[in-house]
Amino acid sequence: LDGEVPLRIQARIQQDILTALRLADELDLRFTLEEATEAYLCIDELKQRSVPVIFGPIFETPRGAAMRSMEGRRSRYYTFEALLEAGISTALSAQELREEDGLARQAMYAMRFGASLDAALRAVTLTPAEMLGLSDQIGTVEPGKRADLVIWQGMPLEATSSIKVVLVDGEVVFDRR
Repeated sequence: LDGEVPLRIQARIQQDILTALRLADELDLRFTLEEATEAYLCIDELKQRSVPVIFGPIFETPRGAAMRSMEGRRSRYYTFEALLEAGISTALSAQELREEDGLARQAMYAMRFGASLDAALRAVTLTPAEMLGLSDQIGTVEPGKRADLVIWQGMPLEATSSIKVVLVDGEVVFDRR
């Protein structure tokens, strides 16, 4: 309640998102909203309160808990772009998804449904760093910052591009040159 620990609230459906907003109003809390499948139904409320959103994963058919609970049945591909258009600070998440549906694929989905390359890259780099209060250390490629880098053959995040080199902490960990 003192704001010493950043609060994140995971809420997928409209009713739960609005409940989180009411709770935050009542207790004067600042929080980051996670997943937010139905955020497109609450854009005005999120914008009015300047609530940052970690959106995703973007999916056609929900998996895991979202599938069993039916909380993903009203997802919309355009939600990420709608949040950005409203000026809401939005990062992308793949949650537990790996490999084929991992974070790079989430950024690709965002681009497929309206986001620019710059917006998609920012949503997986600088925006999360800002949300964590670490943008002075990570999030962009600048002297003095830590960086893990991916070098693509072709434009990053395009379906026909492939990863050629991955550097983690300055060391090459993957090389397909």
